[in-house]
Amino acid sequence: MDWKMSAAHGPFLIAAEKGFYKAEGLSVQVMGGSGSTDSLKLLGGGSIEFGLVDAPVIVQGRVKGVPVKSIAVYWQRTPQMIVWNAGKHDVKTPKDLIGLKVGVKHKSSTFQGFRAFTRAQGIDMKKDMKLVPIGFGVAPLLAGQVDALVGFTTSEPLRAADKGLKVKEFLFANYGVKMYGLTIATREDLIKSGGATIKSFLKASLRGIKYAADHPDEVAPAV
Repeated sequence: MDWKMSAAHGPFLIAAEKGFYKAEGLSVQVMGGSGSTDSLKLLGGGSIEFGLVDAPVIVQGRVKGVPVKSIAVYWQRTPQMIVWNAGKHDVKTPKDLIGLKVGVKHKSSTFQGFRAFTRAQGIDMKKDMKLVPIGFGVAPLLAGQVDALVGFTTSEPLRAADKGLKVKEFLFANYGVKMYGLTIATREDLIKSGGATIKSFLKASLRGIKYAADHPDEVAPAV
């Protein structure tokens, strides 16, 4: 997976738990990850056969010659966004973010999305904002070290709100950033030699995605 297990990874866990992969003749171990970049490296190095990798990271990998390709799009729209402390800052448009301290992860795909978002909105992120390097999580926002931070709509806003912070967000996909989110990727050598394996893996994964959508109450227990 692209990151630590969450609801986003439930369909793949369910596919393994329900025997969907086994029914296709595959023995599949679903493992938590530590970022799309690391998933790409593991794929490129031959340590894994399939991985969830954010679309921008696939592009970066191809530019660098990593022999990895996307074979399916899991998220049709990018879930990347910027979330801010709405109890402290009255932000109504993207340009209202100018002057704020924004937490970013430079090696994350979210930074590439943020760059595209600011360019689309006519904002110079280096001149108009104070960029603060942070790790994963919402602690810097909760502690007031940053006014806003960049992440996924499926993660940071929920975690911050769960801690009692009043938050709002701008989803990059709604503000000029047209790109895919997570993709299912594999190695070029497997594409050349294992077409049947890829077909079976995708068939079982899609079955897991549909099952998870139809039985949302089973997703959290699977995770």
